[in-house]
Amino acid sequence: MKANANAKINLFLNVVSKREDGYHNLNMVTHPLELSDEISIDFSDHDTLEGMESKDNIIWKTINVIRNLFDIKQSLRVKITKNIPIGAGLGGGSADAAATLKILNNLFDLGLSDDKLAKIGVSIGADVPMCIYNKPAIIAGVGEQIEFIPPIRSYVLLVVPNVEVSTSRVFGKTKQLKMKYKSPAKLIEAMRDNDQTAIEKNLLNDFTHITTQLYEECKRITILLRYNGVKFHMTGTGSVYYALYKDIDERDTIANSIMQMGIKIITTRLIV
Repeated sequence: MKANANAKINLFLNVVSKREDGYHNLNMVTHPLELSDEISIDFSDHDTLEGMESKDNIIWKTINVIRNLFDIKQSLRVKITKNIPIGAGLGGGSADAAATLKILNNLFDLGLSDDKLAKIGVSIGADVPMCIYNKPAIIAGVGEQIEFIPPIRSYVLLVVPNVEVSTSRVFGKTKQLKMKYKSPAKLIEAMRDNDQTAIEKNLLNDFTHITTQLYEECKRITILLRYNGVKFHMTGTGSVYYALYKDIDERDTIANSIMQMGIKIITTRLIV
């Protein structure tokens, strides 16, 4: 049984406060991409994993959660084709977990709704619930408060620095931030109007400065992009940068110019 695990970008990422349990309250607007990993899971006479070196990953963690909840003993053969860069701020791990939950739900005929899968997903990772729904959304708290919003149409160019960012390391520096609530209302209004210019003006990521400070390669890419007059924004805690385009030819022209600098790029689009 197969499923795609779609990447996402953060159009708005605001760190509101630090909680007593050590986690952070976040205020986000996310949108899924067509870029995806491919996961297949089938019955087997012993557990096997293809496409990753170790079972010490979020996919196998998810399998074990479902096994424990429903007392499942069946061995599985898991195959993953990774297309989403790791440590990139594209939610690849969370997307893989969400896709795994959906596959297991069908494979074992568990009959769980998306809402129930999302509740299970919270215990696996903060971004897993939004990946279960795979829709544009406003997300608050630690990822459990989700309000769906209309999708926007846009071609996307991703710039991929040659570095894997540690989310925990970046979150460890949030004391540098003036943590307070910032409203995404203007961005949401622009999205409802599909106003590309207004959307661009209201994109936000509180982590950009921290990540570029911690990772020299991200800083180098930032300088190169700005020097060449290209407006990009970081997604998640990094390392990937994105830009949105109404016109596919404009996107591909910029993509070619960035490739000439020897920088990896990925072209995709938003899911509508």
